[in-house]
Amino acid sequence: MSDILRALRSPRIFAGAFDDVETWRAWMVFLAAAFGLPIVDGRDLEIYRKCTGRQFLPTGPFREVFCVSGRRSGKSRLAALIAVFLATFRDWRNVLSPGERGKAIIIATDRAQAKVIHGYISGLLNSNPSLGRLIIAEGKESIELSTGVDIEIATANYRSIRGRTVIFACMEELAFWRSSEIYANPATEILRALKPSLATAPGSLLLGISSAYARQGLLWEMVSKHHGKDSDVLTWVSDSLTMNPTLDRAMIERELEADPSAARAEWLSVFRDDVESFLGLDLLESAVVPGRIADLQLEKGAQARGFIDPSGGRQDSYTAAVASRNPVTGRIVVNAVREKRPPFSPEAVTADFAEFFRGYRVSTVTCDHWGGEWVCEIWRKNGFRVEASKLSASEIYVAFLALVASGKVELPDNVRLKTQLLQLERRVRPGGKDQVTHPAGLHDDLANAAAGAAVLASRQAMAPRIRRLFDDSFGGETPKPIRRPSFPLWDGWK
Repeated sequence: MSDILRALRSPRIFAGAFDDVETWRAWMVFLAAAFGLPIVDGRDLEIYRKCTGRQFLPTGPFREVFCVSGRRSGKSRLAALIAVFLATFRDWRNVLSPGERGKAIIIATDRAQAKVIHGYISGLLNSNPSLGRLIIAEGKESIELSTGVDIEIATANYRSIRGRTVIFACMEELAFWRSSEIYANPATEILRALKPSLATAPGSLLLGISSAYARQGLLWEMVSKHHGKDSDVLTWVSDSLTMNPTLDRAMIERELEADPSAARAEWLSVFRDDVESFLGLDLLESAVVPGRIADLQLEKGAQARGFIDPSGGRQDSYTAAVASRNPVTGRIVVNAVREKRPPFSPEAVTADFAEFFRGYRVSTVTCDHWGGEWVCEIWRKNGFRVEASKLSASEIYVAFLALVASGKVELPDNVRLKTQLLQLERRVRPGGKDQVTHPAGLHDDLANAAAGAAVLASRQAMAPRIRRLFDDSFGGETPKPIRRPSFPLWDGWK
């Protein structure tokens, strides 16, 4: 059977795995558009035009499709359906070399999401005796089929994709892909790795699918470039209710009332305009000293400042950083950073970090607002005084950005530090106050310590009058947004 819609509607194939096939009507229109199948019903034509922005119907199947659809609309189940269909109902032997196996790859944001998708794929195969007999072996991350195709679930890593013949690739929750290594956009790197693998298999399909998020990244670029145009790349943008009419409309309306910006992205597929990348790759790399991995000792006459981001040892890392002002160049140097990932004993890590700071003649450390009295007590036992930061994390990052933008800071070539700095997001809040933070599920512990130490060292270098102006300018409140590359308080620094 070469028609995915017939397979979906057939009780003998996929229909039994979907509660009510008719509630998947909008997804059927999506499949018809993606696979170049006829769309003749007037209601289906309306859905097609609403979600693609196109007036003319496709004349054939697409090789690249990008779909933006709201939460709980059925995106992951649809991706699983396409993967199983292409792996079991298409004959790929003419594009595979003897002994070579084709790959249908679902690339998820993380292992938890990958596990969910694996469950959908396994369910589609094992719920049908005819399809179940095609399984040669099933593991946690792959299913080997007698059709010569393996269905694999992977996390976002471009290195694992090269050198394969790929018949289907799905970039799941594409808008939320984050860098696990130091490159500007992991989605772009993975797409670059996928295209040659897909090119040798005529009829292969690349699918990028996600709910909406910020107006940046590969998904946003594809929608901006191709949506509503007669392009060879199909884009589909739809709200949750259009794709899944069984959802509770009243619940979605309550979400929209409670947090309009977030809910419009999650349920209506409207890309957010209040979230932007905080620090670009080019700007960050201008501050990094290439190849400087080892700790840097203090210059003669320099005074170090220390900053800690403590943790109880269960979820977040415990981090520390030392920064100083170079007496000759006037540049702010992050001399060294430390990170201990959980699990760990806070007492033991504090003792290690105390020795680290003593090596830089630091006796007082500044701490962010987390931790309370136990942090002061544990550091006192090691002979240190702890000062609470006068600036919030957002204020520290904004001040740090000004240092980087003015070319007055030097950072070590630390992959985790650079990655965490790249992942930071600036969110515009009412009243013009910006919040700078890491995305949900990620961390900024090392970035917080390094930025905090750099800002401390820069303030120490100020003349007393300028330092008072600096303190007064924040006044305990989040500073106004600073647009790169200038910040008046840093102009003319030596």
